[in-house]
Amino acid sequence: MKLRSSELGASSKKPRVPSSEFGASIKKLRVPSSGLGVPGKKLRVPSCELGVSSKKLHVPSSWLGASSKKPRGPSSGLGVLSKKPRAPSSELRLSGTALGTWTVPPTALAAGRLRHDIVVSSYRRFPMNSPDFAHIGRTLRGMPASDGAGVRLTRVIGTPQLEMLDPFLMLDEFGTDQPEDYLAGFPDHPHRGFETVTYMLDGRMRHKDNHGNEGVLVPGSVQWMTAGRGLVHSEMPEQQEGRMRGFQLWVNLPAAEKMSQPQYQEFAPDRIPQLQPADGVRVKVIAGRVGDVAGPIRQPATDPVYLDIELAPGVEWDVDLPEGHNAFAYAFEGAGSIGEGDATRAIVSQEIAVLVGGRTVRFRAGEGGLRAILVAGRPLREPVARYGPFVMNTKEQIMQAFVDFQEGRF
Repeated sequence: MKLRSSELGASSKKPRVPSSEFGASIKKLRVPSSGLGVPGKKLRVPSCELGVSSKKLHVPSSWLGASSKKPRGPSSGLGVLSKKPRAPSSELRLSGTALGTWTVPPTALAAGRLRHDIVVSSYRRFPMNSPDFAHIGRTLRGMPASDGAGVRLTRVIGTPQLEMLDPFLMLDEFGTDQPEDYLAGFPDHPHRGFETVTYMLDGRMRHKDNHGNEGVLVPGSVQWMTAGRGLVHSEMPEQQEGRMRGFQLWVNLPAAEKMSQPQYQEFAPDRIPQLQPADGVRVKVIAGRVGDVAGPIRQPATDPVYLDIELAPGVEWDVDLPEGHNAFAYAFEGAGSIGEGDATRAIVSQEIAVLVGGRTVRFRAGEGGLRAILVAGRPLREPVARYGPFVMNTKEQIMQAFVDFQEGRF
């Protein structure tokens, strides 16, 4: 947008931007007359859509050089005066909102006294009623691992590359057609201070603990186990051949609940809502909500979301997450992308995408379709001390867990 010289007025006055160009609620744009250089020159401000509240944008002095000296060269981020200077980053941020590219015209630098207190209105890329899209912060592939009595799996969270994503401590994917990779199972082992979530895609797994609880997980079923103060349990294959596939997720508990009574939330496939919110979209709602449909899992501390999403080739679908949750998506069949506009990034099978930014997640399936789990939870923001199957807040609590286990108090 260009300000007409007639709108700038005399060089000793502050120019006002006509409110008709920015909306009724816009405040005035103040640029000191000393910073305009030669009177009568035009100050170029990028056209944009501004919000409502006025805030002060501070431009670091390192970008502009000392006020008593000529603007510096490339090291200052502005380049030379013969070229259009730009801030070193392609985006400025005001209260977490991306501002876009802000250009300082050379004429404004001629006097070498451009002040740093340009007042602008809050600047938004999208209309106020548009979705605030999440985007991929980074993608990672899991690493091969072995657990239990030698079960082969892929560890996705709980690796040196991604130690945890509060409140999620670990994510394992297991999937094989080879019985020797899973028949040894997970014999008796203890847990304290967190929750385990087992989601079976294929195969049958029997679980049993030292409190008398026992059951069989079948394809499509979910077990959400709260270990609390401690238990000893086992998970053993209930088959001798065929495919065994699924996920186990570890979710942290807040300090106030780490010594709570152990409990289970276990649901057969017919108790997990399945819906088709759009053509070519199928969703299983394990935890959280999609529209008016809520999953059966309840955990107020972390308010989890756990969705199994399947998209037909080329289909696009949006889903909203709770405000402030940490979230990730893990593709386990096909490929696609997540995000909107320039922030869209690809995701392929056996890859985790850590999500950042807004709360609306836009999925697009590739040519072969896409199936992924989308998981989100409220971060606990508490100290984490962990060793093997114990997750507490301090090292002393970990040592006490070992003592309690050895003395049979679980």
